[in-house]
Amino acid sequence: MGSTRVILLGDFTVGQDSWRRVRQVAPDIPEFRQLPALTGELPPEPPVVVLVAAEPLLAPAVKWLRMSPGGVIKVAGTATPDDVERSLEAGAKGFVQTASPVEELITAIRAVAAGYLFVPPAFLPALADRMLGIVSRDLLAPWRKTLTDREFDVLGMLAKGYSNAEIAERLYISISTVRTHVLAVLRKVGARNRTEAVVMARQKGMLVRD
Repeated sequence: MGSTRVILLGDFTVGQDSWRRVRQVAPDIPEFRQLPALTGELPPEPPVVVLVAAEPLLAPAVKWLRMSPGGVIKVAGTATPDDVERSLEAGAKGFVQTASPVEELITAIRAVAAGYLFVPPAFLPALADRMLGIVSRDLLAPWRKTLTDREFDVLGMLAKGYSNAEIAERLYISISTVRTHVLAVLRKVGARNRTEAVVMARQKGMLVRD
């Protein structure tokens, strides 16, 4: 099991009892590092998980980790399902409460470091339906990092069956530019033709049928 770096951002700490428990059962989480601010570039490995307590720091932390493995976990004292949903919609990959068992914190850190979402089990019944949209957005992230906004627009129009001429008309670009975007989409997603690109996107849940 690899190592995961954990950064604490905000006015809170991990208690000594909890920290001892983490070290006993989770050697893959070697330390919790407190940072007053997020500065500098992050190396790509190992994954970094940032625990954020202060709401204004959530967006900067998400932006800081945008191109690195890992993610942000929002920490709150008390919360409602709406609070959890807002944090995930803002870009957090996980949510825990300060009163959560240390085992739940460890599970959250490991899940987020591996690229998954984590929500405390107590919130899942209330969030079951709403989580579908959040998960779909999360699945889109790797492609959105690869495709430009315009290329993603073209992919969406390919999925609707538009021809190159129709795409050009709707996007106010030339047909040759459309062809360039289509070729870029095929190359980036590893598809041999436009139909295969659309099928692959649908299978991965990245395109939704109207």
